[in-house]
Amino acid sequence: MHRALPIFVHRLLTLIGSGLCALHCVGCAAHTPSTHVMFAFDRTGSFAGVGVPGWNGAQLAMTQDAADGSPTIDATFVDTKSNPASAREAGSAARRAKTQAIAGFADNDQFLAMARTLGGSGIAMLSAGATDPRIPETIHTPIFMACFTDNVQAAAMIQFGMQKFGPRCTLIFDSESDYTLGLATYAQDSIVARGGVLVTQLAYSDSIGYANAVRTAASRANETDFILLAALPDRCGWRVRALRDAGVSLPILGGDSFDSPEILSADAPIDNVYYASHAWFGRGCTPRAEAFATAYMKQFGVAPTSFAGLGFDAAGLLIDAAARANGKSLSDALARTTHYEGVTGAISFENGPLPVKQVWIVGVQSGRTSLIDTFTPTVAQRR
Repeated sequence: MHRALPIFVHRLLTLIGSGLCALHCVGCAAHTPSTHVMFAFDRTGSFAGVGVPGWNGAQLAMTQDAADGSPTIDATFVDTKSNPASAREAGSAARRAKTQAIAGFADNDQFLAMARTLGGSGIAMLSAGATDPRIPETIHTPIFMACFTDNVQAAAMIQFGMQKFGPRCTLIFDSESDYTLGLATYAQDSIVARGGVLVTQLAYSDSIGYANAVRTAASRANETDFILLAALPDRCGWRVRALRDAGVSLPILGGDSFDSPEILSADAPIDNVYYASHAWFGRGCTPRAEAFATAYMKQFGVAPTSFAGLGFDAAGLLIDAAARANGKSLSDALARTTHYEGVTGAISFENGPLPVKQVWIVGVQSGRTSLIDTFTPTVAQRR
């Protein structure tokens, strides 16, 4: 059950310092919703490549919902600045404002930093792109995920890689990021579970460490069928380019962090790269996704990434839950969500906070993306 996906931003706010300051109000109406929520995205800093699309997608959903002059929810938008300290400040501000729910995030660190400020508050948190499946078990506040999780995407990419290229995988990962460490751990689990061969694991923490990893990967290329590279969104394009410059022509697979403009921004067009995506908005997409992509392009002048779709769906889930709450808490209404038809796929929380969602496999050839495959992996470890 859900309301039709909504279209004017009732209120757009941003975090300045430690206070909240209104920027502007589009299509403001006399009606003031009783449900107040916060959207928190990394609009600036190193995660802006995934945070800005999420922010824009949520804005679009709010704009659509308020088109009739009667918005369902009142929303504050906050820039968490790719910085856990900013996320903690925003969480404290949400507690003071008695916010009912906070949605957004495309990074585990900012999500966890804010979540730890909300323990015991009852404020629901809805992740648009923080993908660590362990988060709901470790934080004592209601948590829901609109995205697939790292164990699922790692299993999907390993299954895809082994089926398409062969059983032998070299794993390269950033050792200082929770996201890349988690993705690498789940990928290793999936290789073992599927009977594959882990040729070598190459950890790096800086440019020197990555250069060493590249040299080792190049020296063992003849033993390897594909590389899984766990990299952060602001570095993934250049990490791929370094491997290509070293003569490594193997298929390179990545997680959802590759779904950002940075993967196409290296000096020369990138080829033979494949990554996990939360949605597909190109040729052959669903009618719902196509309508969203058209509206997004019209409002923002660029094509949406999957993180834009996740921001849109996160806002839509809150709007839907607020419309069904009937005096109950927003977290209770979210928990009763069944088969919500989002632009990134169907979302249900009837079996817990982690929805079962398919993974879209996107390929990059000559700097252009295309849909390669889509499936829910048959093996997804969780620990």
